[in-house]
Amino acid sequence: MKAITVILLAILGFNSLVHGNKGKRDVTSHSLKYEMDHGALNSCKLPSIKVRTFCNYMNASVPSYIVDTASKQMSYIVDYMNTQTSKYTSACVTAARDIVCKGLLPQCSSDFRILSFLSTSKSCQSINSCPTGLFTAIGRTSAALCSLSGKQYSLTTCVNPAITNINSVHCHALPNITVPSWIVPVLKAQGNAINAQRLAYSLVGVEQSCTSQWTNFLCRSLVSCNHDQNRIISFGWSKEECTSSLKCLPAILKTSTEDQFDCNIFPSKSDSAGLSSHFSLIAATWLLAVWISE
Repeated sequence: MKAITVILLAILGFNSLVHGNKGKRDVTSHSLKYEMDHGALNSCKLPSIKVRTFCNYMNASVPSYIVDTASKQMSYIVDYMNTQTSKYTSACVTAARDIVCKGLLPQCSSDFRILSFLSTSKSCQSINSCPTGLFTAIGRTSAALCSLSGKQYSLTTCVNPAITNINSVHCHALPNITVPSWIVPVLKAQGNAINAQRLAYSLVGVEQSCTSQWTNFLCRSLVSCNHDQNRIISFGWSKEECTSSLKCLPAILKTSTEDQFDCNIFPSKSDSAGLSSHFSLIAATWLLAVWISE
């Protein structure tokens, strides 16, 4: 755990150092393969009872896309935070839980038209006097989550992302797509996540070829609106690519990554249909985006 924490500290602490680094280019193209349909643009549903219990029995729905794609990661966070409560004051634990739940699980309005990140202003003020270890160990920064406090987005609108590239050093230009309005902050932060991940991997000696595979993962993981602007689709990687990328990680990273990823949920290269109800790899992008403060 200490070694993993060091890695996460590197991700969080050195992000500003590598932002905009113009070193050797390892550019990944946007190959829009493995398209997955995630349902209606404004589809919402309740998280699991495990997550709702952790989040003080929340009874509001969240985007179905988030529930379906991030369920394993949320379960990992809940389990970890529940095992750490004895190490922190009750006030700090309460504030941390409030920030995590409201920052990672924005709520749908009753008419399924507005998505809201509920206010965490009080918790964000009090968390400043708490040790940073709890957030660091789960790979989040309270600042990144708190920056979402009180923000609202349309659940029924697809927009131009207004950026041409998520990372000009490592990724090709974005294809001509529109995205759900609430995905825009994710895309804008995705480039920072790529830089931070590459730095962290270099610090623990991950082979360049393996790092490139994971860079490819973040560059290709895109959420989009469909042609009719009424459904959410995503583009990710195959089960075979996922398996290969996990195998190349050193043990220090492999175990913790496998705790949050199941390669069997991704479509196989042999799936000729091209569409799948499997969860999307972009789930990790959604979580990575709020790990890194802009």
